[in-house]
Amino acid sequence: MASVSTSRIIACVADEFGLMHGELKNGRRERCVVNARFLAQWLCKQLTPHTLTAIGGDFGGRDHTTVLNGIDRADYMLRHDGTYRRRCMNVLNRIEGRQWTV
Repeated sequence: MASVSTSRIIACVADEFGLMHGELKNGRRERCVVNARFLAQWLCKQLTPHTLTAIGGDFGGRDHTTVLNGIDRADYMLRHDGTYRRRCMNVLNRIEGRQWTV
């Protein structure tokens, strides 16, 4: 898959989780928002050439270590939570322009 923009990833993740795009960038700490933010950060690391610092900047100025923690948490959930993994696949399909979901 070609590199995509961070804003496209944030939009697709927010849509999948039923959130406003800005909610992934602000400081809300509710579980649904945090899990969506983790997934968006993980996808940004996988699909863009951006550094952790640049990704943090796109998520409201977060520190690179905060982004790294989010990526690690998303990686863990993707390995252990089938529902989270399906949501990730749905987001990837949205990013690629496919209309179907898993």
